[in-house]
Amino acid sequence: NLEAAMNGDPQVLDAIQNVLTAELKAINQYFLHAEMCENWGLAKLAMHMKKDSSEEMKHAEKCMERMLFLDGSPNMTKEMVIAIGGSVPDMFKNDLQLEYEAVAHLNKIIDVAAKAGDNGTRDLFLAILKDEEEHVEFIETQCAKAGIPRPVSFCCPGYATSEAAAKLLDEFKAVLTATQTGSWRW
Repeated sequence: NLEAAMNGDPQVLDAIQNVLTAELKAINQYFLHAEMCENWGLAKLAMHMKKDSSEEMKHAEKCMERMLFLDGSPNMTKEMVIAIGGSVPDMFKNDLQLEYEAVAHLNKIIDVAAKAGDNGTRDLFLAILKDEEEHVEFIETQCAKAGIPRPVSFCCPGYATSEAAAKLLDEFKAVLTATQTGSWRW
């Protein structure tokens, strides 16, 4: 019967809830980073971060809609901790970590939805994945513009922070902190 078919698979509902929680975290993290950048006079970067926050809000909305469609109950109050950077380099590091984790998680749960025969949820996850990959690309591009090598060793889930990566991050902070008041414009 159609009603039974629209009840969500528990693993799929759990996967959607995990994505929803991550999206709510991203909304808040990007939005606060945007306000901080605006306060520092980095209007262009602030505008981009607000756009990213808005995209994350749309993702959260789609996750809620999908859960409700599948007779699930979205939890909007699940505890989360946002990682706020005190400088642009710290913001990039934290936002990149958030996005790398999202991409890794989405790649895993796309298969969960497909194996459950829930192609609607699989398609939702694929669309969100595409947007998250674009966020990664933007942050990595900003790092490259500042002359910083692509930061992967300290951001990918499962990798320990090496001394070399910590040194690189310190150099990254110094370069970008110096440019915040100089001629560099984000």
